Amino acid sequence: MKYLPITILLLTVGLFHACDLDEYNPSGVTAETVFSTPEGFETLVNACYVNLRKEFYGTEDILLMTEGGTDCWFNNEKSFYNKQTTRYMNLASDLTKFNNPWKRMYDPINLCNAAIGRADGAGFPNDSIRDAKVAEAHFLRAYYNWMIVEQWGGVILRTEETAGPVLSAQRSSVDDFYEVILDDIDFAVSHLPMSQVEIGRPDKKAALALQARLALTRAAYFDPTTPEAVTYYTLAKTAATELITNKAMYGVDLYPDFNDVFKPANNKANTECLFKVTHSATASYNGDDTPNRLHLWFLSDYSSYCGVSLNLADGNDQSNSRGPGLMPTLYQLDVFNEDMDARYYASFQEAFICNYVKDPTNPLAPAKKRWTTSEITRFKKDNTVIKTTTTINTGDTALFFTKKALPDKARRNYGVVDKYDLYDVGNTDSILTTELNAHHPQLRKYLDPNRSNVNSDFCTQDVILIRLAEMYLIAAEAEYYLNNKPQAKDWINVLRTRAAIKAPVNMTDSMQVTENDLSPAFFLDERARELTGEHLRWFDLVRTFRRTPTAWVEWIKAKNPNILDVKTHHMYRPIPQIEVETMLNFDEFEQNPGYDTEN
Repeated sequence: MKYLPITILLLTVGLFHACDLDEYNPSGVTAETVFSTPEGFETLVNACYVNLRKEFYGTEDILLMTEGGTDCWFNNEKSFYNKQTTRYMNLASDLTKFNNPWKRMYDPINLCNAAIGRADGAGFPNDSIRDAKVAEAHFLRAYYNWMIVEQWGGVILRTEETAGPVLSAQRSSVDDFYEVILDDIDFAVSHLPMSQVEIGRPDKKAALALQARLALTRAAYFDPTTPEAVTYYTLAKTAATELITNKAMYGVDLYPDFNDVFKPANNKANTECLFKVTHSATASYNGDDTPNRLHLWFLSDYSSYCGVSLNLADGNDQSNSRGPGLMPTLYQLDVFNEDMDARYYASFQEAFICNYVKDPTNPLAPAKKRWTTSEITRFKKDNTVIKTTTTINTGDTALFFTKKALPDKARRNYGVVDKYDLYDVGNTDSILTTELNAHHPQLRKYLDPNRSNVNSDFCTQDVILIRLAEMYLIAAEAEYYLNNKPQAKDWINVLRTRAAIKAPVNMTDSMQVTENDLSPAFFLDERARELTGEHLRWFDLVRTFRRTPTAWVEWIKAKNPNILDVKTHHMYRPIPQIEVETMLNFDEFEQNPGYDTEN
């Protein structure tokens, strides 16, 4: 298995920017010289990938922009970390919070523009070889521009390489953005190869998958009955069904069991993956030795309670690199019927097992874990039943953080935090206290039990950005808006058949949906069941409510009542301070609406 190299990429970026800014170059080597050969041009294309791994997929900034501030997630421990993104608090025009994500999107766009603009002079032996290589840059430029336009709207659209600082800019419309985006992905579909030698480069199936996602997003800007919407829904359907119906040809398939999708053993060679960002076991290959930190950001606090100590399987909840992280909302948990749908327990972990071992150096240490007074108090135990002499066997459940409401939980011989400890269920589903809401069901999708030791933050898991299951959801949503509900229902039921619990009772029939079950709200619910935590929820919400921002606000507040400050104009982010301060014509360019007089 050969991975896209990153050591070369970093050297290339440094060379490229040095030449662009006319800095002293003792080697005398210029970008024009390096990029005039196929081998040199390859390093330029490689540079277009750097931020995907180093800055985006593996770090918290993009995670919080794509999952934070939605209906599914809120700050663990009710913290105010990145409150502008997760709570829409103090989201003002002078905010610097979005500086890094903004810059990290525009930097690789400039590299993509350079690759696209320099391709003809790269000395390729024929057009076919050239087009296959530059198609990677078209794919990546489409991806980056999609992220920009969906987060910030019609801002700066750059399609040519820039050399040196750009101190003025003109706005481009959303229409202008999508014209470039869809042209780019069309070029990628036409010219990318069926497969790539190096893992992490897009191929034809990745391009088709991104085309389906982009077309579905674009269609939502129009009333579903308009010719424009029909055109884009048809494109989304066509691209998605091409992958579904020819999955064998493209070398992909759904796992028969949803539990297998995110098994660590299936991460590097994942049957369902259409496009991924790779992370290497060699630290330096990941860019500034930056590891994948996603495994830290959905963890529950479990270690040091009831005989559960830090361990590889449950994650490093003591990491200094771990922020307060994200906890699921009650909506996110209750959207599953865990008695029928295997996706709940495949996605969320509720139980933690006692791994207590007697300290051999301490002859006074108990042979088994005993309850402490603080644990009895913390977990609100009946101290006539659970006493400091009560033991928990190693290998037994010691902690249970559950979406269920458990009767008699004060008398159970393990620490219980249920939905009534976490959420104000009888009134709203808002999160109650900071004492217990660190103990919640934790997302399993990014856990990495293959880390070198329990204290290690270094995760080498690849991050799957697009997988085949999403194509069924896209095809179904497109067919729904094209008034073909029978086919939409059938595509959904493929996923629900896969998701159904099969034993001891086969729940497949109970999991099937009818045409009457389908609605925009249903698609949001189903995507929350299938794709939770996969960097898509922000995009799903804004797509669904693109033409009705008031409904967007109402949905978020209803499903995540802890978000009190969301307003309609928050559907687009504020232009970050880095542009406000450097753009000479910012008064003409203007801040996004609503932020000049922000709360």
